[in-house]
Amino acid sequence: MFNDYFYKWYPEIYRDNTLHLTAEQDGIYRRLIDHYMISRQPLPDNEAALARIAGVDISTMVATLVELRLFFGSTNGKLTHGFCDKLLDEQDARSRKQSDRGKKSAEKRKIKAIDKQANFNAGSTTASTALQQIEIEKEIKKERVTNVTLKKESFYSEEFETFWTTYPKNKGSKKTAGEKYESAIRSGISHEQLRAGARAYADDIKRQGTELQYIAHAATWLHQKRWDVDYTDDKPSAARTPNGKYDNRDPATRARDIGESIIAKRNAAEAERLRAESKPTDHPTLPNICQPENIRREGGNDGIPRPNVSGNSGGL
Repeated sequence: MFNDYFYKWYPEIYRDNTLHLTAEQDGIYRRLIDHYMISRQPLPDNEAALARIAGVDISTMVATLVELRLFFGSTNGKLTHGFCDKLLDEQDARSRKQSDRGKKSAEKRKIKAIDKQANFNAGSTTASTALQQIEIEKEIKKERVTNVTLKKESFYSEEFETFWTTYPKNKGSKKTAGEKYESAIRSGISHEQLRAGARAYADDIKRQGTELQYIAHAATWLHQKRWDVDYTDDKPSAARTPNGKYDNRDPATRARDIGESIIAKRNAAEAERLRAESKPTDHPTLPNICQPENIRREGGNDGIPRPNVSGNSGGL
């Protein structure tokens, strides 16, 4: 598995999609995305678990999720993120490409070593013979790889091929999707249920006008069991959220309402703090030198009243 310590970031796209978030909401959203990419798994759809991931208290997470859920889809207790899934699939593809490149480099080094040894031992004639042998071995190996590929391609069932044809563009790895498909079948899901889910997903993408980069790869769709998602609603995409709920407010109104809610919550907390600080503190062991009976009116020679620090009542 390919492990990246960083991932692609598109600041302009992110800014356009999150400009309505507060600084606090933005920070929590970034932490959730980072955890998604590091763990390479969907997030738990649980306020307490998300609060631990983001490093905030549960009440803050509950208030923030009202807005952040709009960025995620919810399936079987998990929060999925289409764009993060796309980046993870790209990482896997890059890992496989680097592995293939490394194997080719190792083969070239082996050929050079054999050529050098042949020249050293027997001169140019023997070296030419050795190179010819190498070419023959390469052809044999290539034929073996071709045979293995054909066997793998014949591995796919007719039902999976139908599903693969039904699934929308941006399919991703066919091999991984085939493995996930067979796993779903072994768990008790029927072929028709998977095909119907793929058709519904394709229709939903067409109806919502989803961009190609946000379409989940087939392996991701199968892994996250998205065939259970209800794609049949006909409400406009502006009112549709990934978790299946609907919010008909426009973005400005939604941001204003959330902001007013957060401000009201902070004002209530501040009022409570001020009430707590204004409570009188009783110190029975210390005299209250500010009480009238503890002020000596006669004062000193300068005529200025001074407190009776002894705690005894002075005369007026």
